[in-house]
Amino acid sequence: MVTVTIAALIYRSIIYADFIYEQVHKYTPSIKTGDTIFYFVANDATEEVIDHLKNKNYPFYIQNNKKHTEEELYNMGYGAPEYIHRVYKGWNRCIIECNSEYLCLINSDMGLSNNWLENLLKHSNNNAVSSLLIERGHERLGHFPDNLNGTGSILYNCGKTPLAYDENKFLEYVNNNQDNNYNKTTNGGVYMPIIFKKKCCRCWNVSRR
Repeated sequence: MVTVTIAALIYRSIIYADFIYEQVHKYTPSIKTGDTIFYFVANDATEEVIDHLKNKNYPFYIQNNKKHTEEELYNMGYGAPEYIHRVYKGWNRCIIECNSEYLCLINSDMGLSNNWLENLLKHSNNNAVSSLLIERGHERLGHFPDNLNGTGSILYNCGKTPLAYDENKFLEYVNNNQDNNYNKTTNGGVYMPIIFKKKCCRCWNVSRR
């Protein structure tokens, strides 16, 4: 019986699609036992991405969203920028398609490590639990690094893209610094990957608007 569903959005990059699919299957042994499944939501995805998902036989759902003007969104109770509304429609589709007890949402640019899912489950219960992220920061002059701009992330550069990702460097840092029993509540930050019980979620109602 499937206990956990892992879902990710994909939009226009086949490189990121392959990257996160491989990361999930490499570091989530419960997929092999059938306790966990993974799927994409192709959210306003390009034809190239759709064809790639089909050719790779990746599990996915297609989500095509209506585009609204910012004035229309404001009248509906949503704020700018416009694309964020469509992004969250995609996340809501991830939730709608989930039939397991737990759902874990991840981004397609996330590198994973051993026990990443198991450690989230340790603290989930009836809570929505997110892990501390390691981020490379930003090169733009004058832009605050991630650990200073409210994300709460650890600043450590392991590569900008999947093609430049230094997986060994990342895993070494994780192995030397992880605390599997770490339990802390914070205000503000990056909330993904995030795991929660499907029955506790009500945000799917938003997708019906």
